[in-house]
Amino acid sequence: MKEAIKKFSKIEIDRKIIYFIFPILIVIAKAIRYTVMKESLVDEGIGHFFLIDILNGNSYFAFDGSRLTIFIFSLINKVFNFSTYLQFEILITIIWNLILFFIIFKLKKKLNLFQFLFIIASIAVLNIFDFCLAKEPLQMLFFIAIYLIICSKNNRLKNILKFFLTFFIFLAVALLFRKYYVLIAFLFMLIYIIYIILKKINLKRYNFIIAFVFILLAIFIFLIISSIFMPNQYKELVRVKERISMADSAIHGIAEKVDNINFFILIVDYVVVSIKLLFPIELIFLGIKYLPYIFYQFLISYFVIKSMISLKQNDENKNLALFAYLAFLIGSSMFEPDFGSWIRHEAVFCPILFIICGAKNIVNRKESKEN
Repeated sequence: MKEAIKKFSKIEIDRKIIYFIFPILIVIAKAIRYTVMKESLVDEGIGHFFLIDILNGNSYFAFDGSRLTIFIFSLINKVFNFSTYLQFEILITIIWNLILFFIIFKLKKKLNLFQFLFIIASIAVLNIFDFCLAKEPLQMLFFIAIYLIICSKNNRLKNILKFFLTFFIFLAVALLFRKYYVLIAFLFMLIYIIYIILKKINLKRYNFIIAFVFILLAIFIFLIISSIFMPNQYKELVRVKERISMADSAIHGIAEKVDNINFFILIVDYVVVSIKLLFPIELIFLGIKYLPYIFYQFLISYFVIKSMISLKQNDENKNLALFAYLAFLIGSSMFEPDFGSWIRHEAVFCPILFIICGAKNIVNRKESKEN
């Protein structure tokens, strides 16, 4: 198996091939969205509720993801004067695919097979789940901002500055869209600080076990800090884990099975749920329609674990992207109720995942001149 993976990873594919199949992937994805997935994704989409407020002029700016989405698209509608959900989706599909195309245009000219498959899978998943009248298109812009910061070739933009800018963007997402991103921001900070400490200790090798242990340590410290300084948020963490979802694709941990939830239970629960998010094997038993999602997630998990194993060999930019994803993963393990929500929220993170998978070369100007 290991030899087969190495063999496939050495297959090189020209990035230009993606340009030709890009429109085909969009058509296929939208066909899936409006046939197989129509009832759950289109008919029950939150965008229909947004549309009512947009058409009735009930829009105003507020630090709330739904209200902000309604406000932004109401402003856009003053130009286009749309009246249907489909019209908005067509516009969003065009604009956000152009943005995605430009990002892909700046990736490496030669991609290995796994990178190629991940990119085309991302195009399909985004067009099935995210490029519609919803909060995700706007939220994706913040992750693109993180991508641009990490990819910056400006010599003056040091790694520590990239870290702080990424941290504040997470806080901005918390302020404007999802409040629990404040927890992701602080998890990101803790993981980064522990990584710096490991570097100072100058361990000979950051292997997967050490990487896993420092993540557990980050979670433990995070829970202690939140219980002392953010008691309301900590109570919410416990409350969320006490709920029991009846959805077919619900994510079940161990916390919902115990009466008294403590630090230890929460840590174990987050680890169990994070592993489930990375390896959603249980979805195999829910039907063939989940297989593309399982394939997409396994590609992501392959790149993430590979990056964790080679933590010391990675450049600082790749590690920064990795820490952002790990914080996002752990934060999602705290709040995501089902796999459908997880893939929808994870897909908009794909620009940062392009860095983790190695599809983006980041060389600063000084190194470029030396080369």
